[in-house]
Amino acid sequence: MALYEGLKRGLDPEPAPLPRRQAYAPPAQAQAWRTVEARVREPDGAPAPWMDRLLGSGSTHTLGKAAGQALAGLRAGREERPRAAPPREAWKPQRMQAVGAGESPVPHGRKGMIRGLMVAGGLAWAVLAFRPWQRAGGLMVDVGAIFSRPESAAGPAAAAPDGQDAKAASDRAAAAAAAQADARKLAALPVVAGTGKPLALWQDGGGRWYKVDDGGALAPTASPWAKDCLGLPELRGLAARGEAHGVGRLLRVDLPAGLLPLDAAVASETRAVILSDPLQPVLLTHDGTRCLLGDGAWKEREQRLAMVLADLAARRRRAASIDLSYEDTAVVR
Repeated sequence: MALYEGLKRGLDPEPAPLPRRQAYAPPAQAQAWRTVEARVREPDGAPAPWMDRLLGSGSTHTLGKAAGQALAGLRAGREERPRAAPPREAWKPQRMQAVGAGESPVPHGRKGMIRGLMVAGGLAWAVLAFRPWQRAGGLMVDVGAIFSRPESAAGPAAAAPDGQDAKAASDRAAAAAAAQADARKLAALPVVAGTGKPLALWQDGGGRWYKVDDGGALAPTASPWAKDCLGLPELRGLAARGEAHGVGRLLRVDLPAGLLPLDAAVASETRAVILSDPLQPVLLTHDGTRCLLGDGAWKEREQRLAMVLADLAARRRRAASIDLSYEDTAVVR
């Protein structure tokens, strides 16, 4: 669709022309400068106050009026009788939390946790450095002597016992003194090493290692990893005693008869033999398995233990404990 306009322009008379805009003509510039003169007449009489000259006209009047109103208010407050203050409501503290209030003596957030971990780490390091559990064995305290009365204050009956009790007490004291003297003499003698075939290892409280032969005699060794000590289990739970042997003393431990040497298949897997109860020994393997042998017939029980350990190794399983105290049975946990 299209729209055409002015098709009859040739037939109509010529329209009147549109009025044209007048051209912009800038205003005529001034031809010359005009000179304006202003004169200020100073007031007659005394000059204005310095406050008006400093702050402006009327400053002196305004400040004077304000000072007069303040003095009038003070005088009126002094003359007026004091009024009873209205009762105040009980102040209730609102629970609020300050965020970003700066440093505080009480740590907050991660800083407090880090400080706590540092303190715990320091305490753990001190415990590991001093090892108080190793020194506790050297503290021998007679607790009964603290709560018992001395003989001088026990009464007239204890101060003057009869003749038989006095003789028995003197005999016991003499025997104890003789035993202590013998123990001191024995301790002064040099240690004589055992000459039997070593079957196990034993360590004293001072950290020194000894080889144990089939008779329980001890022979000092420089290191438990020496060539002649390889494959020997460690004995735990036993105390050594000294006995005179020629010009020296021989250290010996009491071994259960028939326990050592261990079966070859079991000895290679055994790390230590625990003899806290000599009638029921416990074998501790290198994997940490506790093997309860029970009472008696240890060689037969060791053979059953060897079969159980071989079956567990074939299955790639690890046991926490093996109980061989039952007849022809092994309970594995």
